[in-house]
Amino acid sequence: MVSNPALHLARPVWCSCSFPVAKKKIDPTLGQRVRALREEKGWTQTPLGDRAEMMDQNLARIEQGETEPTRGTVLKLAEALGVTPASFPGDEDDSPERKGKQ
Repeated sequence: MVSNPALHLARPVWCSCSFPVAKKKIDPTLGQRVRALREEKGWTQTPLGDRAEMMDQNLARIEQGETEPTRGTVLKLAEALGVTPASFPGDEDDSPERKGKQ
């Protein structure tokens, strides 16, 4: 049996190529602050995750400095912990009210 070269060319070709992507350096101090505030309240990650409407795994990654939370996540964490977003390192409140006071 002779294979048809046209059929051979029609098969998908999979490439496992990957291009290096520059990773942004994550400041671990925000995660450390979240952990400290959580522990001050005597909470595990589960109650904080429930209050901030996020999964425990994502909270753990933030606390360990493996991922940087979005602005929305910082707002949820601050509310859940009973602090202002400005309590977290590197957080600048860019609301018009705050800008007017500076």
